[in-house]
Amino acid sequence: MRLQIKLNRSLQRELAPGDRRLWLLRSVALRIERHTNPLWVFEVYHRRLLLALGVLALVGYFLLATALYVWLDRKPHNQVAWFDLAAPWRWSGLQAKRGDTAIEAGLEQLRLRNYPDAFYQLRVGLARSPANIEGRLTLARLFAGSDPTRALTLLEDGLAHAPGDERLVALLLEFYTVLQVQERALATVDRLLATAPQGRVRFMLERARVTLLLQLQRYSEAEAALAAVSAPAAAEEATWRSLRLELLLRTGRAAQARPGLDALLADGTPALLLRQVGEVAVALDDAALLQSVVRRLQAREPEAPGPYLFAIQAWHRLKRVSPQANAEREYLQLFAGNDSALQALAALAVNLDQPDLVNRVRQAAASARLSQFAYRVHLTEIALRRGDTDTAMRTLRDWESGVETLPAQQRFYPEFIRRLARGAFAGTPDQVTSVLGHLAANRFQARLQIYDLAITVFEKSGHAAAADQLARAGLQVYPYSAPLLAAGQRLAAGEAARAATAVTSEAAASGPEASLPLTGPLALAELDRRLAADELAPARDFLRAVRSQRPAWLPAFEAAVAARDVELTFLAIDAIAGRTAARSYLDRHRSEDAVLGLVAVTGRLAGRGRLTDARLLYDEIAASPAATGAVTAALSALALPDDSATQTASETAAVAAFDRFIAAADWAQAERLLRQLRDKPPEWLAAGASEVKTREVVVRLGLDQRPLALAALKELVVKGGAARGAAFRLVRDMLARGEQDQAIVLAREILKLLPGDPAATRLLQEAEAPRPTGP
Repeated sequence: MRLQIKLNRSLQRELAPGDRRLWLLRSVALRIERHTNPLWVFEVYHRRLLLALGVLALVGYFLLATALYVWLDRKPHNQVAWFDLAAPWRWSGLQAKRGDTAIEAGLEQLRLRNYPDAFYQLRVGLARSPANIEGRLTLARLFAGSDPTRALTLLEDGLAHAPGDERLVALLLEFYTVLQVQERALATVDRLLATAPQGRVRFMLERARVTLLLQLQRYSEAEAALAAVSAPAAAEEATWRSLRLELLLRTGRAAQARPGLDALLADGTPALLLRQVGEVAVALDDAALLQSVVRRLQAREPEAPGPYLFAIQAWHRLKRVSPQANAEREYLQLFAGNDSALQALAALAVNLDQPDLVNRVRQAAASARLSQFAYRVHLTEIALRRGDTDTAMRTLRDWESGVETLPAQQRFYPEFIRRLARGAFAGTPDQVTSVLGHLAANRFQARLQIYDLAITVFEKSGHAAAADQLARAGLQVYPYSAPLLAAGQRLAAGEAARAATAVTSEAAASGPEASLPLTGPLALAELDRRLAADELAPARDFLRAVRSQRPAWLPAFEAAVAARDVELTFLAIDAIAGRTAARSYLDRHRSEDAVLGLVAVTGRLAGRGRLTDARLLYDEIAASPAATGAVTAALSALALPDDSATQTASETAAVAAFDRFIAAADWAQAERLLRQLRDKPPEWLAAGASEVKTREVVVRLGLDQRPLALAALKELVVKGGAARGAAFRLVRDMLARGEQDQAIVLAREILKLLPGDPAATRLLQEAEAPRPTGP
């Protein structure tokens, strides 16, 4: 086969009559001449071929762009147009438009509550389109709970793309306020003000600068900054005047703000400015002006708790007892059945350090048949804020067993207060680790104020090392926050001062806690001396000094010190707290010698005549996995007198013992008797189970173990007959004793177990009927 190629420059084909050549793209002709050696002749119209190939390339290009557009347009919220793909000069913005598409899809998933997909789409979209402000703001809000520092950085990075965006600047300033990072915020505001044009954003930045300078107590600079604020619009006039009043208040010039305030009491004055006038009234001790402000605020929002809470707080700061009492009484009358309003008043009482007000709110909630659990938590928090860990432990016993019954979303703060109280009381490393673990596991709810409260409580309790550990943990989450940085510096200075005190003999002899024995045996002897002499408060201070200073001998004698702590808890607080401390001691891995040290505590309690406490500790040790043969022998050698055989000899004796314990509110002994009946059931228990179960319901309620109490009640109701009658009788006995709240709980549970039963319905009606009050 031979091959021949001819080139033809013509744009038109030259076709002879009868031309039967084969054509490709109407530009290349092929003729095969049949010979012994065939000849293939190609005639190429190369100019026509180039034009055809160009047309084909152009058509293929547009077809490819169309196919890609169709594929992209299948996704919802597509922002990429066909021309964006077809026009090469628009390819530079293609990635940003794909990012906008992902952000729109993420916002849609967020509205559908599909948070994982929304989070992924927003992150991908913002990486492609960093100038998308809506996606940046939304992603920052999502990061705010788990990683506030990253959220703050995300917003600050957005300033490079939209420095004048009002929403971005407003949210960034809000984050600065919440995270309390004044120095960093001031630097950012100054940088933005250097290029910000006149307008609303500039006024917002100038106002923020004045506020930040006031918070940093740089009053002269704040006054100069306020004078340089651009003329505000009519809508911002109230904000500007509020800043002016705050500046005068903080600089101690409230008297200069008094002239002209009466004109601000007009109907059109914003609530923010009216509250600022109230602050001036408090600073000037002007009760008449404050009363006028309060009445105007209440007249504007007569059904909102805010103005009434402001009145209570203002009268408290003014130290006017009667107006404050009247404001509290008015609040409780208006919002008696509003659980959220009562909770808000209790939270204000915590901030004002008024446990009596919390008790009054608790009584109002009880009258409205609302839960009292939160108010018990508030009382414990107040005791912790005061540094009174003993009172905190006593109040903790009233509610800690109910934490597990709360829904998961309501459990964080009560559990935090419970762990904080135990950590502040004991100060042991495991208790501090428990607090840190709870905060780490609930990062979305562990706000800056939570860390600040924990640090303050541990400081006041004398556990400086634990406070420092919490400050370091808080700075890992909030590295720029001023309160945590100040706490870290304060604790470091305190540690340095303690180190200096330790090497100075004069300072070492100046305080009861500063000087500790040089060896562990001497320290234990000193602690035993104070316990034997009933010097419980000095013994507590001594233990706190040991925990905070952590002398070199402590690791070797930690178990012995912890055993004395258990003994002190029994002596200083009550049996329930002592039993809890004993369980905490035994929950850790202890050697046999360490458990024998706790057996010695049992003997010392018995020697003091505290046989009830000794028996409780005896039972805890005997039931623990650490009760080896030597421990059991040591317990037997104590020969504690045991009245359990007498109490469980007959149904009459057991019921009488229960009634005696219930009347004395000795719930620990009642629970111990229940455990004995469960572990070693006597022969009469099968016949007298209903009477024991009714007492168990009362005991579980007294221990605030409502789930166990309702489980025991269910056993009575389900059995029917005499057992069900005993349950009905129990509710009526509670009503006769005035325990209406608990009776209502039991009656509702009975009706839930017996829906539609006439007797159960009548019982609930009796329980919910108003009870007579007064003489």
